[in-house]
Amino acid sequence: MRKFYNAVRPTALIVGLLLLAACGRHKHAPSTEQSPAPASAAPLPPFPAWAAPLIGKNLDGLYADSPACKGHFDAITVRHSTPPAGVEVGGWAWDNVAMAPVDHLLFIDHASTIVGAGSGGGVRPDVPKVLPEVTSQKTGWSGTINQVDGKVKAIALISGSKACEIGGFDLGSVG
Repeated sequence: MRKFYNAVRPTALIVGLLLLAACGRHKHAPSTEQSPAPASAAPLPPFPAWAAPLIGKNLDGLYADSPACKGHFDAITVRHSTPPAGVEVGGWAWDNVAMAPVDHLLFIDHASTIVGAGSGGGVRPDVPKVLPEVTSQKTGWSGTINQVDGKVKAIALISGSKACEIGGFDLGSVG
């Protein structure tokens, strides 16, 4: 019996560690089984003041591309149907160069038109638990997008005048 127990124990430990690792990755992976975002009859909240002049412009040429960040576009948090219609979204982002959370984000559509903006600094204790290189819990971001359907990408503004894509999201279709 002791031989059986000693042989099974390492296997059970490995299986347990793999399950734990999979749970950690799942927190930041795109969800295909996400519950629908709550609807609101209120108008879409205003964009952050720093971003208002950028809405509607093309992102190309405004910022240099950089691969120096990581993050995730997690979810639509609220859908607004009253004009101006749009969605509120959330996720997390980290600047690998500055070793700090990202403060500003832009959202672009398929044509690289800026359709929204967001701000960082939200508390996300789950991120540094899964990614030890992330040393702050304030990696969360939230933002607003002035469209209700189609695919969008989240772009983190990092290290001066650089931009880094942190993920895309399909807002779904109206209906």
